[in-house]
Amino acid sequence: MATEKLALAQRHLRRVQDAWDDPTDWDDLYLYGFYALEPQSTARVCTWRFGCETLGTRGDPVNQAQLKRALHRWPTTKSFHWLASFLERSERDPNVVAVIVIGSAARPNVASDDLDLMVLCRDVKLLREKAPIEIDVRKANVDSVEMSIRARQDLAIWTACFGRPLLDKQGIWKGITRRWRDRLPLPDPSVAFDRAEAARERMDKMAAVGDEEARRELEISYRTHLARAALARAGVQPASRPELSSQLQELGETALASDLERALSSRGGATARTE
Repeated sequence: MATEKLALAQRHLRRVQDAWDDPTDWDDLYLYGFYALEPQSTARVCTWRFGCETLGTRGDPVNQAQLKRALHRWPTTKSFHWLASFLERSERDPNVVAVIVIGSAARPNVASDDLDLMVLCRDVKLLREKAPIEIDVRKANVDSVEMSIRARQDLAIWTACFGRPLLDKQGIWKGITRRWRDRLPLPDPSVAFDRAEAARERMDKMAAVGDEEARRELEISYRTHLARAALARAGVQPASRPELSSQLQELGETALASDLERALSSRGGATARTE
């Protein structure tokens, strides 16, 4: 990858030099000048990664153009600038091992209202970040991630299955996903059923006191957990919340799918949170 990028940068540089004549071809100069810089920056040895694509080099500012392309959607401009700054701080922070996008923002062709991150740390107690309200930062000790996967904990499994890394120091997260690539377990459906029942009880209490907004939010949680339980029980890895209805339809669970779609539409749109 680095060799290919460097060769590409050199080809674009030659075009820049060809355009810098008299009269100057300003359109070509601008275009190939930009193209020469971007691959050159990604050719260096780096630690910020999005899949196999690099986002910056050690000690350098985040390549914001690449970061913008790394996600399908950004909730707000503020969320983009905060994440760029957070990645720079994280690269210098020996406690942070990896930063991974989770939730529907990591998935193509689905709606999302916010941005969910999983931050893997040496010690989660040392991570103290105040993110904007539209960014939900989850954190876990890197030494316990594989234990959580073995225990069939849904968040750890979802992150390993669908998460998109933005920062992966020393390839630690890549190593974890490689070890589990062909043997990820399904989440425990009984846990999802228990969560659904707890949400239903709270939903009924909110309905009794007339708090309709809280009742709607809890119904979304209730229907979401039921959907995830049904999918896991059928041997299907639950994707992000906006995708659950389609997954249920494919299984023939049309009633569950319709109930979830109705609950989501009653709030005016799907949410990206991973519960």
